[in-house]
Amino acid sequence: MEPTVSHDRNVIYIHSDIAIENMQITIRDKYKDIIYTNQLTILQSQNYSFSFNSPGEKEFTIELSYKDINLQGHFTID
Repeated sequence: MEPTVSHDRNVIYIHSDIAIENMQITIRDKYKDIIYTNQLTILQSQNYSFSFNSPGEKEFTIELSYKDINLQGHFTID
């Protein structure tokens, strides 16, 4: 089971059907600079959302890491 991530501009939504403890979230801009980082626990079947500052940038990578699992996705803001 992997978490589901979606976004509405600079608001990120994460959902997981299982509890995930100590998940590291990192968002990088197109230059690979970190613009957001946080460590959190997602409860089973709960939604988690957060916003981040995107000063003029439109292309991002989100990285989710927990235990020995590393997930990565790319998204753009229009």
